[in-house]
Amino acid sequence: MKTSIIMTGDVKTCGPDTNLGSVIETMRTCKCGIVPVVDERGAAIGVVTDRDICVALGRRDAPPSSLVARNVMTQPVIGCAPEDDCFVALLTMERHRLHRLPVLGVGGVVSGIVSIDDIVRWAAGAPTTDPIRIAVLEVLAGIAGRSQLGHATAAGA
Repeated sequence: MKTSIIMTGDVKTCGPDTNLGSVIETMRTCKCGIVPVVDERGAAIGVVTDRDICVALGRRDAPPSSLVARNVMTQPVIGCAPEDDCFVALLTMERHRLHRLPVLGVGGVVSGIVSIDDIVRWAAGAPTTDPIRIAVLEVLAGIAGRSQLGHATAAGA
């Protein structure tokens, strides 16, 4: 299954000088945890995640409106192409420990976001004998296992 088929297509983006208050409002209204940061051509130059915002605000004694996307965005952009198979996208997520990837078209222009949730919904509807479905579930089990270990370590610290 191609990422272009399972991705969320109507993605809200921001510019590098957008203040974090606006980015947070975009995340709230769109019910998302990632906002791609784009240049004047619409090409992704970074992403701001809900985690990026939490870390930035936790480290600074400043209101969100005083910080801008370029100060907290994650770079380089780790993404996938619309024609990539969802399993390839999932392996990229696993390798880089990400939950979401921007789907980047020609020139790095953002065409969507694919998330682990999107891949799980696809896998849940695939035939149980589909080898890609089985591989997806194995990768997800590995991610879930690693995540639980991380939570146990953090809780024990």
